[in-house]
Amino acid sequence: MLTELRRAAPTRVSGAPPLWLVGLAGIILLLTILDIDHHGVLWHFDGTVSRQMLDWEPPLWLVGLAGIILLLTILDIDHHGVLWHFDGTVSRQMLDWDLRDDDTALDWLSILVRFGNRFYVLLVSIPVTLYLTWRARRSEYLVRYVVALIALNVAVYALKFTVTRYPPVIHIDEPNRSISFPSGHLANAVLIPGLMAWSAVRSGAQLWLQRALRALQIIAPVAVVVGMTLLDYHWFSDFIGGACVGVLLLALALLPQWGRVGAWVDRRLLRGIVAR
Repeated sequence: MLTELRRAAPTRVSGAPPLWLVGLAGIILLLTILDIDHHGVLWHFDGTVSRQMLDWEPPLWLVGLAGIILLLTILDIDHHGVLWHFDGTVSRQMLDWDLRDDDTALDWLSILVRFGNRFYVLLVSIPVTLYLTWRARRSEYLVRYVVALIALNVAVYALKFTVTRYPPVIHIDEPNRSISFPSGHLANAVLIPGLMAWSAVRSGAQLWLQRALRALQIIAPVAVVVGMTLLDYHWFSDFIGGACVGVLLLALALLPQWGRVGAWVDRRLLRGIVAR
């Protein structure tokens, strides 16, 4: 009986890492220190990554893909294709869950939606952009920001009044008065955080600010999609359109021509100061 109990007793598992892993970690740490000290392969790779992040912008293939997907999504909606039917499936599931009528869920999900809300985005992005402009003593970042805001409103509302698609039913006895395609919230959440993150890196802002804006660049679009989907505020294809618009406008805002416009503005301001 005692023998059986010993066999049935669980084997004690040690939480310590195995010896070979400890030794490997020590060797890698030593080799990394030596590589940095002697400007080796890793040291050069660090510089390559840093330059890539400094000059980051949506690659041409991504911009082209976003344009194609946007066009195909519009055609699908217009011809009641696969995405159109998928939108209905998702919306019916959200209606079954009925999270809009759950006060607790509504409060929490509304916080996610605010990541793309115009008021809250402006509340964060205006002081950040002004700070980066002041820090770099260059108008370029402010010029790009203004261009992004103007282009966002023009593009989103041009598509809304062209496609003219209404959102899921809010209340059965109330007509829909808004137009849902594309999602302006998502376009906003892709464009503005992306532009702020790029500007922070290019202006040499503090590392914590760069990291925070890079994190916001990822968190904001995800939060908007999750919040607005669960609350059934948009069709799923609206998010596809909004994401594509955001990518296309981000590429527009990062064109080098706006840097030259910013330099021209700086020269004009300098002349005005000198003339006084």
